[in-house]
Amino acid sequence: GRDQTAENGEPRLLRERVSLALDLLFGVMCVLLTFGCHSAENAGKPSAAQPPTAAKVEPAKLQSWLQAELRRDPTGVAEDDLIAEDAARRAAAVRTLARIEDPRSFEALSKALADENADVVSWAAFGVGKLCHGHEPEAVRRLVLRAASLAVTPGNANDPMLGAIALALGRCASDEAENTLRSWLKLRPVVAESAMLGLGQVARSRKRLDDATVAALLDAVAQTPESSALYAIESLPALGGPARSRLLEVANKALEHSTANRSFALRALAKGGAEAAPALRHVIEAEATTDAERADAARALGALGSAAHADLTAVLAARARKLIDEKAWLTSQHGVVLTLLESLDSKPNAAPI
Repeated sequence: GRDQTAENGEPRLLRERVSLALDLLFGVMCVLLTFGCHSAENAGKPSAAQPPTAAKVEPAKLQSWLQAELRRDPTGVAEDDLIAEDAARRAAAVRTLARIEDPRSFEALSKALADENADVVSWAAFGVGKLCHGHEPEAVRRLVLRAASLAVTPGNANDPMLGAIALALGRCASDEAENTLRSWLKLRPVVAESAMLGLGQVARSRKRLDDATVAALLDAVAQTPESSALYAIESLPALGGPARSRLLEVANKALEHSTANRSFALRALAKGGAEAAPALRHVIEAEATTDAERADAARALGALGSAAHADLTAVLAARARKLIDEKAWLTSQHGVVLTLLESLDSKPNAAPI
């Protein structure tokens, strides 16, 4: 009898523990949402993962929407919530639908693009972009129309909403979306930067960009070397001869600027052919370069193939010697050497290190 009680009790105890854990999870996440905690882990998500005024929304409603998100159930958001007078309530409701990513929410999210509140529009654009597949023409049309209405307003107050729409167009990755984003490269720097990131999403999705888009991106780098324009170039499988030559010219200018976007230039140089090897080797050997940048340069150098084998071998020998001399085994220098080793294209006739 005791053994049978134990057998029956263990599953019950397990269920109770799981139930308690879920209750705690719901409670903690609800508190985080209530106080506006946010994460920017997904590119293209609105800058604030929680509307600033969401604390005004009833905690019980926030918890209900959180549960709807976890169940992936769009029916948990009522029509009244989407058209509520309170902007915080509308934003939180649209955010929930955008995160659930259910195709049934496409129409509701598309309608929310017409809202005047920046948080609502940003989350609606995010949701439309995530649900664009299968609705490309309609989604792009609605996004572009909303962007056109925002662009006519003087000043830059609408730039965050335009940026969210640019990233949503990047997720659609259609010809129309690419053409629109290419034209936005000539807009204000904040909007142009979002268009560059959107074109990077197009390149990652389609593995190609129109020649006109590649040329426009390279021109953008020439004008603003510290921009993100080379993000899209790094995602392409290859470049044609003229584009490679232009890339070498503008990427070298971009490398002169110590910004976070230098990594885009380093990775883009992997498409630059054998002529890109000296620039990448220089980055690895320079004392002012960070180890993260050296690792990017090492991978790009390895991607050039046999044409860069001699440079890769030389920098590997130098970095390995420096690692040994400085006994830097537990530093990021160790990672650079490992990256160089992984990038080295081993051949039977390779020169010894």
